[in-house]
Amino acid sequence: MQALFRNALAEPGVTGVSSGAAVGAVLALVTGAAGWVLPAAAFGGAMITLALVHGIAAFSRSGSMSTLLLTGITFNALLGAVVSALVANAPDERTVRGRPGAVVGLVGPNGAGKSTLLRTLAGLVRPGAGRVELDGRAVRAYPVREFATRVAHVPQSTRTTFALTVREVVLMGRHPHIGRLRAESPADHAAAAEAMETAGIAHLADWAVPTLSGGKRQLVYVAKALTQRTDVLLADEPVAALDLRHQLTVLNLLRARAQSGAAVAVVLHDLTQAARFCDELALLNGGRIAARGDARAGPHPRRRWPTPTASGPRSGTTSSPAR
Repeated sequence: MQALFRNALAEPGVTGVSSGAAVGAVLALVTGAAGWVLPAAAFGGAMITLALVHGIAAFSRSGSMSTLLLTGITFNALLGAVVSALVANAPDERTVRGRPGAVVGLVGPNGAGKSTLLRTLAGLVRPGAGRVELDGRAVRAYPVREFATRVAHVPQSTRTTFALTVREVVLMGRHPHIGRLRAESPADHAAAAEAMETAGIAHLADWAVPTLSGGKRQLVYVAKALTQRTDVLLADEPVAALDLRHQLTVLNLLRARAQSGAAVAVVLHDLTQAARFCDELALLNGGRIAARGDARAGPHPRRRWPTPTASGPRSGTTSSPAR
């Protein structure tokens, strides 16, 4: 730079070239770019800044070297502020973003904060710092009923005290969509029946939920979330108590919800399942996001995995719904 402008003061920091390169690089990082894009963005930012500084100086009345340097110093200060603003507002290691049509898997050791994060996203826990937003609006600013029409949550613990039937619990997923003092419509009952059929528990519709096994209760609450028909579905270890057949059933259901346009976040411990069924993964450790990235970059291509079928009862035997 000093040789180009024949001035000992014409170094990149003074002419604004360094700040222009920084703006280009930070913009690339914020947008998720990597590899050769980063140096290319930095070089482009530097050249654009140099052209602007030189152009402004050339069109000034004096056109002197002093004008060019003063213009460069001004640009350097302005672009430095831009870089600071971009860095301050860039997603950090504590940020998780969901998007329609994608499944985000939360993985990590026990006690890493996965369930707490999911409960915070569901508005059940107030965050100690930062904000939880849905469509740019703070989660806690939503009225409860309106928020329940947008976000469904499948809890890790599904114990039920009252002797409600499976149909009654699943039908609760329609309550946010029903006005006060109004009964469920035939369409609501149809939605609940469809969800129970999809989850494979239609034959248990009249069974009392407390009498079911933990795995069957988990399927009931998955069906309830499907009945809710929300834009966001949060599932906390939904396959922990299930056998392999029902694990694949639930994961395929979550995958299908994402393909229908919902944003899905799920806590999983099986990394193989996470790689197969998720679009993105976030690794939690010590209450923080230790790493996150594209699940499809792993060795397992994502696909819909067939659900194993159970063999029917042998001749001469009777069967009843498993509890």
